[in-house]
Amino acid sequence: MRIMGKAMSLETGFDLERECGEDQLCAGIKGGIEAAIHAVSGLFDCGEGEAECVLAVDAKNAFNNLSRPAALWNARQLWPRASRFLFNTYQGHAALCLGGEKEPLCSQEGTTQGDPMAMLMYAAGTLPLVRSLKEPAEQGPQMWFADDSSKCSSLEQAREWWDKLGEKGCRTAIFPRQARPSWWCGRG
Repeated sequence: MRIMGKAMSLETGFDLERECGEDQLCAGIKGGIEAAIHAVSGLFDCGEGEAECVLAVDAKNAFNNLSRPAALWNARQLWPRASRFLFNTYQGHAALCLGGEKEPLCSQEGTTQGDPMAMLMYAAGTLPLVRSLKEPAEQGPQMWFADDSSKCSSLEQAREWWDKLGEKGCRTAIFPRQARPSWWCGRG
C-alpha cells in the first residue's frame, strides 16, 4: 500500500501544493518553511511592521487526533484527484497492535504513521481551519507547517488568534497544547 501512496503523492501532490500555497507549508512548497522563518524574523526583529510578539503553537498529538471524516471531506473539496485514494485508504478502522496486548486497538481517527500520504492528508484536513484564522489579514501574518503554527502581531491580536484557534480547532480535532505556547515579545 505504501508504494501506491508514494506514487499517488508524486502524481497528485502538486495539486495540493498549489491549493495550499503559503497557507499550509507542509504540502510541499520547496523552501517554504525557511521563507516563513525569514518573514517572521523580518517583521519581528528588524522593526518592519507593528509586530509586538510572536506566538508559536504546537498541536497536541495532531496526526493521531485529526478528524478523519473532516479530512476526507476537505480532501474531496480541495484535492479531488487524490480524494478517492484517501477515502479507500482511510475509510475503515486502522488496527493498531500494541505490545503485550492480544487484541488490536481499532482507530478511526488520524493518519497512519509511515504513510506517504499522511502529511498531505493532514495539510488538506487542516487547510480550512488555517484559512479561517487568517481573517482579518491586517492583524499580522500566521505561518503553518503541519501542526506547528505561529502568529506575528500585537499581543492583543495574538491572544484573539489563540482563542479562535482553541475554539475552531476543536471542530477538526486540532487541540493546541495549552501548557506549551511560546511567546516572544519585543519592543516596548
